[in-house]
Amino acid sequence: MAENKMDVIIIDDDPIVGQLGLDVLKDAGLRAVWISESRQAIQNIREKLPKLVMLDIMMPGIDGMSLCKQIKTDPELKGTKVIMVSGKSMQAEQERAKRIGADLFLEKPYDVDALPKTIRGMIGLEDAAPEAPPAPEAAAENPPPGTVFTVQIWGSRGGDASGAAAAPAD
Repeated sequence: MAENKMDVIIIDDDPIVGQLGLDVLKDAGLRAVWISESRQAIQNIREKLPKLVMLDIMMPGIDGMSLCKQIKTDPELKGTKVIMVSGKSMQAEQERAKRIGADLFLEKPYDVDALPKTIRGMIGLEDAAPEAPPAPEAAAENPPPGTVFTVQIWGSRGGDASGAAAAPAD
């Protein structure tokens, strides 16, 4: 295989997840691109020759498992590391990903602070062993002092039709 031109290609149809992953990796000094259209993935992987590909499992067009299998059975690409990412991390999915050659399985949401170190270790930029970052719940049990938390709000009650909540009374 020719020399890798790219560290990581993220393939995820979700613009929030794709852009977040891209920002996190670029901020960590990794050469990364995000592709939202799975049908363009193999062509881009062949052109950019990444060291690692992060694949969402559930995508329209070509799913991540099929893309992983294509990568791992292609003589030119089979050395590319693959991380499978999914919000549905059933044991059967994890085992299937491993059988078709995935190097790591991450459950969404993944730890954005640990992700760059994990990837750097997998592609040989650090001497770190490729380990899955700890689940966000595990990290939150005993947070170090000064830890900043991110809160996701899936819905709320109250407020007007625009979704703005009323300010609390003094």
